[in-house]
Amino acid sequence: MCRLFSVLLVFWLASNALAQDSADPNAADRAAISSSAEAYVAAFNRGDAKALAELWTPEGELVTDSGERIQGNASIQEHFTKFFSTNKGLKL
Repeated sequence: MCRLFSVLLVFWLASNALAQDSADPNAADRAAISSSAEAYVAAFNRGDAKALAELWTPEGELVTDSGERIQGNASIQEHFTKFFSTNKGLKL
C-alpha cells in the first residue's frame, strides 16, 4: 500500500510539474516584453532620451508617426532629445 501511494504521489507531482510548464510556454517571453514596455513608458515619462535609445538594438529603427525612419541608438537618442525639448512634460 505504501509503495502504491509513493508511485501515485510521484505521478501526481510529475503531472503537476508538466501541467505548469505547458500552461503558458511563453510566460518568460511575456514577462520580458512586459518589462521592456514598462521600462519604455517609465523612460518616456521621465523624458530620458538615453534610456529610451538603449531599449533599441544597436542598429534598431524607429519609424515616427510621419513616416521618418531613424536608425541606430545614437540617432534615436538624438531624435528623442529634440522631441523632449519641444514636448516638455509629455507622458504616455
